[in-house]
Amino acid sequence: MPSLLQTLAHRCRQTRTELDLTQQQLADRVGLKRGYIAMIEGGRANPSLKAVERLAHSLDMQVELVIRPPRVIGSTSVQDA
Repeated sequence: MPSLLQTLAHRCRQTRTELDLTQQQLADRVGLKRGYIAMIEGGRANPSLKAVERLAHSLDMQVELVIRPPRVIGSTSVQDA
């Protein structure tokens, strides 16, 4: 199962691209630096709960969905939407 940071990285990057946002646009929405967004999406940052909450809000998601690991069915992981 992926770590919490890996899950956050994947969901953040996936949702940002689905919303057709650049890292800079997301950073502006959240109030963080673009480089920090890149670190979050790369799983190299450990953001505060407040930052995760602002990320979720900026991506029009509930916090629970941003950090919930994918369900595994057999050998396939299924992303919850």
